[in-house]
Amino acid sequence: MSVINNVQMQSEHPLMSFARKIADCFESSVEIWQLTHDWVQQFTVGEAPYPSDQCDVHFYIRKSQSDSEPFLLSLDDDRTLFLLPVEVETRFKTVAVGISRLSQTELLRILLKQDSQIQRLEERNESQASQIDLYAAQVSADFEEMTWLRALADQLGVCTVERSLNSLAESALELLGDLIHCRSVALITPELGSSNQLELFVQSWGEEINEESCRELVKHWRKSESSVPVVCNDGIIPNSDIRCPAGIQSYILTALMKDGETYGWVAALNKKITGQIRTHFHDQMDSASELEFGTSEATLIRSTANILATHAKNLDLFEQRQELLIGIIRTMMNSLDAKDPYTCGHSDRVAQYARIIAEKMQLSDEECNDIFVTGLVHDIGKVGVPDHILKKPGQLTKEEFAEIKKHPEIGYNILKNLDAFAYVLPGVLHHHESVDGSGYPYQLKGDDIPLMGRILAVADAYDAMTSTRPYRDGMPVKKAVSILLEGAGTQWDKVCVDAFLDGMQQILEITIESDQQKDHYLKKYPTRAHALQSEINSVQAAVKAATFV
Repeated sequence: MSVINNVQMQSEHPLMSFARKIADCFESSVEIWQLTHDWVQQFTVGEAPYPSDQCDVHFYIRKSQSDSEPFLLSLDDDRTLFLLPVEVETRFKTVAVGISRLSQTELLRILLKQDSQIQRLEERNESQASQIDLYAAQVSADFEEMTWLRALADQLGVCTVERSLNSLAESALELLGDLIHCRSVALITPELGSSNQLELFVQSWGEEINEESCRELVKHWRKSESSVPVVCNDGIIPNSDIRCPAGIQSYILTALMKDGETYGWVAALNKKITGQIRTHFHDQMDSASELEFGTSEATLIRSTANILATHAKNLDLFEQRQELLIGIIRTMMNSLDAKDPYTCGHSDRVAQYARIIAEKMQLSDEECNDIFVTGLVHDIGKVGVPDHILKKPGQLTKEEFAEIKKHPEIGYNILKNLDAFAYVLPGVLHHHESVDGSGYPYQLKGDDIPLMGRILAVADAYDAMTSTRPYRDGMPVKKAVSILLEGAGTQWDKVCVDAFLDGMQQILEITIESDQQKDHYLKKYPTRAHALQSEINSVQAAVKAATFV
């Protein structure tokens, strides 16, 4: 085998670097042999005579191949034959063969030294591999956490004011328990109870938890007025001798706080042992960290609480804005009532009736609220009707009624440039249309009339018929209902009339309590309950009579 061929082969073989190191260490030439169907020499490195030229390498390889340890043999000339098993990722068995000028004792010393260095390297590699596993697990956990927080932030970015805090929390907290390895997650929010007192409402995910225990936990910490998470791992409430409430062994509790306002609390309850890394590296120094909540979990809970608190604040601001708008609307309508005191309360009642109809039609909360606000402003256009017509005690002339009929368009023109009131425009403009096309201002028919207009038409007609005017008393409820039933499908939308009847008890309660009707009912009946039952009976009679017509 020529030197040139050796060099060419050496440049191509993956064990070349290893062979050179052995040759330098043992001051000899080194041959690499591999077993295929038989032992075959692959290449040689070094300047000394090649081992295969000086002895029967095949013989010694076969002699030593049953043993996985290095093979050493002293030769007659004080040199030593060595065979070193080589581990490679291949199906071939591989051995390095050389004849060293060093004695067997010296070779043993070198091998032991090399073995000691290899052992230390393996230990260091094992430690580094363990650290790499820890880093990888932490990166994976951090990525999972970041992905979850990003998804939650994205939800908040597209979240509208129609979505309640509890609704957002449901999508956010349901997965949080798995992320931080706890058995239960709870959202505790202050809400008005049935007795109109502030109560703590508990919504939980994961394993079932005692709601009263959650309330006790919040009651203990609610006065701290801090958004810093409270962590408990030993079953004893921190800074006290008080045991945790029933069913709670460990917890993280943090307030949903924004700009000094507290909107609720988030609690992670009872650490779950999973064997998976969750906490940050400084927590790993504590051998009990797998059994306890740590910094990572507390930080994640706090970040979640901050996001939920931001949404709660936005809802609060929107509600304040809505209240301001409603206040402005009521002020506008009060100015109309001042012009025509006999219609005082009409818009309020129509708004309430319309919302009840919308609810019975199973419209969304947003739609029901929009219809209520529209009911408040539906007659705003009457500010543009001359007072002598608006306050006229007697029957209107044809010309005067034509002026009255302008109020939907006047109202539309008053409100059309106010973006905040854009949603009320269809109801304001079309609440006097009739499904048969005989209404005004545009003689729309059937479903061409916006639903808001059809609903308001029923509510407005009922209140107009039952309200007292200077020139007439209010119509009895039974008669008003009979007229609505008679006109269902021609003047009024039948579905809206049916929904009106479904909500009749609520509507009658409003009617009986109205300023115009209260005195009348109290004089006629001993109690409100008697008045209500009497009117319910009269409505049932009207419905029954209409059924047999």
